[in-house]
Amino acid sequence: MNKIETGKIDDATLLSEKLKVIFDDREKASIKEKEVVIEPQGKVRNEDLEKPVEILANLKTSPILAIRNSL
Repeated sequence: MNKIETGKIDDATLLSEKLKVIFDDREKASIKEKEVVIEPQGKVRNEDLEKPVEILANLKTSPILAIRNSL
């Protein structure tokens, strides 16, 4: 979402809604790309990413990449 607020890890409803709109728009424009990169901020455990990844998978997002910036 290019650094746009997309909700919280424990409530990914906003993320799901925004991505659905984006992917619907892309489909109308014949763009098939559905890659998503997750870059969590702060301390995040791997378990914390399970719910967002599940939502992304349900939206048929592929690939789903998670990166960790340890600065």
